[in-house]
Amino acid sequence: MNDGLARRQVGESAAGERPAVRGFILASDLRALRGWLPGGLDDLLDALSADERALCRSVRPTAWVPLELIERLLAAAAGALNVRPAELADRLGVALADQKIASLMGVAVRARSPELLVSNAGYLWVSLYSPGEATISLDLPSHKRIEVHGGPPHGPAVCGRNLGFGRRALEMTGATAIRIVHFRCISGGDPHCAYDVQWGEGGTAR
Repeated sequence: MNDGLARRQVGESAAGERPAVRGFILASDLRALRGWLPGGLDDLLDALSADERALCRSVRPTAWVPLELIERLLAAAAGALNVRPAELADRLGVALADQKIASLMGVAVRARSPELLVSNAGYLWVSLYSPGEATISLDLPSHKRIEVHGGPPHGPAVCGRNLGFGRRALEMTGATAIRIVHFRCISGGDPHCAYDVQWGEGGTAR
């Protein structure tokens, strides 16, 4: 699908930089929450507008979905489950990796290469979020530092998800002793987000 058309589908101009996530993230979240929430998705969707409910029921995987909708769904689901939003976002990130990492970075999984996976942080960011750019600021064997510049103001819907997604994706490449520290966060007043990523000897260096 043309990305400009995908943006216009949810009311965003192709030139705009409205904070957004790919539709497959919304679909993954809803699939996971349907199984985790005692009453399924009914109460969660009833709180949305008619347009938002329609989007949830028929979202296209490559469409851009407003980040604000994802954040509201996360907050409501965390309340229903009586867990912290950051904890739930981490779990949703794990579920997303289980569903999507093979199509996003299957070459790294097949090669059992955590180095290849993390070195493609920039590609993974733009595959998931808009706007922003992820770059590697420290590049050592089994130790990388990822910085995200120009990203939207956000909370656990992005940061917590990235921790769960990154940890599970690394596990799928065979990495062991995984340690991901989110030591800078724009939601806490820092100018950008930054993650320190380290792992053991489980995979093949590339």
